[in-house]
Amino acid sequence: MRTTIKRLVIGLLFGLIALFAHAQATQAAQPVADFAMTIIPPDNQADKQLSYFDLVVQPKQQQDLQIKLVNHKDKPIKVRVQTNTATTNVNGVVNYSDNVNQSDKTLKYPLGKHLKPAKKNITLTAHEQKVVNIRLSAPDKAFKGQLVGGISATEVPTTAKTTQQISVRNKFAYAVAVVARSNDQSVTPEFKLGAVKTGQHMGTNQIIANIRNVQPKFQNQTSLNAFVTKRNQKTKLYQTEKKQVQFAPNSVMQFYLPLNDRFKPGRYTLDLTVRSEGRTWHFTRHFTISRQAAAKWNQQDVSLTPETDYWPYILAGLTLILLILAYVYWRYRKKQKENQALKDEIDRLKS
Repeated sequence: MRTTIKRLVIGLLFGLIALFAHAQATQAAQPVADFAMTIIPPDNQADKQLSYFDLVVQPKQQQDLQIKLVNHKDKPIKVRVQTNTATTNVNGVVNYSDNVNQSDKTLKYPLGKHLKPAKKNITLTAHEQKVVNIRLSAPDKAFKGQLVGGISATEVPTTAKTTQQISVRNKFAYAVAVVARSNDQSVTPEFKLGAVKTGQHMGTNQIIANIRNVQPKFQNQTSLNAFVTKRNQKTKLYQTEKKQVQFAPNSVMQFYLPLNDRFKPGRYTLDLTVRSEGRTWHFTRHFTISRQAAAKWNQQDVSLTPETDYWPYILAGLTLILLILAYVYWRYRKKQKENQALKDEIDRLKS
């Protein structure tokens, strides 16, 4: 009995040791960011507890914003710093790190153009910390609402070439928002509907509606609901909704309505409802899908089974039938002529 208990205790101890070792190994296997980026709040920071810049600025004000970069690695790394104007991506999230999305034409002062890094490419030695200055140049005039941009820091990837293969290291990136305003004057929200067109997203057919936030303010917790009908009909052919959408000031969101089907040429109507801050905007827009556009997108949609084009076979079949009929007619006419010639010869001999 004692031997059994002793073996059980020893087994439990070994099990705990193995579990602890596995947990440690799992933790060690997780990737660790090569570097970190934090802000150094300036004097005109509205709330110094925030992890992003929230600034009250005066016309023509010049100041250096400061970010701190820290290298966590035992070897040097290179970091690229750039500035951008905030936009809204297709998922309904504000993007501070690149300019792949669209600003609205109502944007007077793209903040990304008013921010300039003192140095774009930074080298950090092992465990080094560096402060990088970003020059902010405020617009010449006071402005209403918010100007929003971002400062992004991206590790420059390195490749290790060998005779066997090329291995690429993980690339880490950070982005912090920069929000600037002249005053705390409130701004009334407003949305507009831009272009409605056909297109694709992730290789599948979509109807794309450009939703415009035309005011210099964030629009948070916005809901979007849209459906498409044949023109002058009520049956909903395609519909989708999206909630908890956040719009950057003066930005355009490409809102996708998936078809899960082929485009069919014809005249259609988009019905879109936008709700935010207790307000509602309702839009309708007629649009047309041409045969050329439908054929183009249907051919490129990766989720669709390619349609077989039977027209070449039909034309080939009709051509073959016509040739056979022509040959039969020719043989018939030839036989008629031969019979007539034979009859004429017999009549001649009789006479």
